[in-house]
Amino acid sequence: MARARSVAALNAQPKEAGNTYAVRLVYAVRQFELAPRDARAAGDLLNLIPTGDEEQRVLMEFDGLLCDAESLDDLKVLSALRDRIAYDFSSAVLLVPEKMDAYVVYAAEAVQDPHSDYAIQMQRVCRAHHVAFLRAVEDLGAGAPEKGYFATASADWFRKHILDPDHCHALAIPEAE
Repeated sequence: MARARSVAALNAQPKEAGNTYAVRLVYAVRQFELAPRDARAAGDLLNLIPTGDEEQRVLMEFDGLLCDAESLDDLKVLSALRDRIAYDFSSAVLLVPEKMDAYVVYAAEAVQDPHSDYAIQMQRVCRAHHVAFLRAVEDLGAGAPEKGYFATASADWFRKHILDPDHCHALAIPEAE
């Protein structure tokens, strides 16, 4: 699935892969990457932003062995997919700003990976949808269940550690490779 070069090829994949979070995420990422102006594909991807530790673990494992049958090429493809995820989430929320809350809530978890450029990618979202972005930041910290598992960071913490939303300036910078 991760190697599909067209939406038709992606949809032709055998259904034996299952319906796990990992399979749905790989499918949604490739679907959106192959059709980057499709708002439905963007929404499908944003619906899969990790909302808990298990989903986050699955995403983080895309750069390691998922099963014994994987080749080195498979590992490279999945690792590259994981490396692009911050860009893909940002591109998707630009098309579907209604999902801004989930996108902003996930930032506190995403930047825990020292190599993540999630905050860097957030700058363009902040600039493009500034009012919606500011509202989503101000709504942080309520810990409301509908906001998701990671909704524990406060707006103040976000402003001090992730991104200055008033100037759309990233504070959580990835470590050099």
